Amino acid sequence: MKFEYEDGVVIEKPAEKSLTFTHAGKSLAFDETGKPKFVYDTGEEVVEFSGIAVGDTHDESLAIARYRPLSASNLHEHHHHVEDYYILAGKAKVMVDGKAHMLSPGETITIQSNQVHRVINPSEDEPLMLFVKCMPAWVPEDYHLV
Repeated sequence: MKFEYEDGVVIEKPAEKSLTFTHAGKSLAFDETGKPKFVYDTGEEVVEFSGIAVGDTHDESLAIARYRPLSASNLHEHHHHVEDYYILAGKAKVMVDGKAHMLSPGETITIQSNQVHRVINPSEDEPLMLFVKCMPAWVPEDYHLV
């Protein structure tokens, strides 16, 4: 699958555990094998490809987030970074400061610093998958439950 987003990002997902991220003339290929995986009891699973967790950059982090059917992330905010969510599969309901945004594959949303948000997979039978870009790189100390 290949998606071209309004901000110029192109994401290609040729296989289950790999993808290519292209933006501003820079193309990065990623493979999930051996990458840090964060699994939450809410049904959310995040694999970080690039960033502090994998020891390569403080400028940004790039990750895949997956949600089981009828699962969601915790309601939270970040004080020091901005997140871009790129929907790859399934339908997403993204709550930002109390407003619902329904997104489909090929669509994106930006979460600014200090915006209270959560991702919800409203489907009863389809998983949700999104690509996440955080600037600067995500750190657990900037994950604040609300």
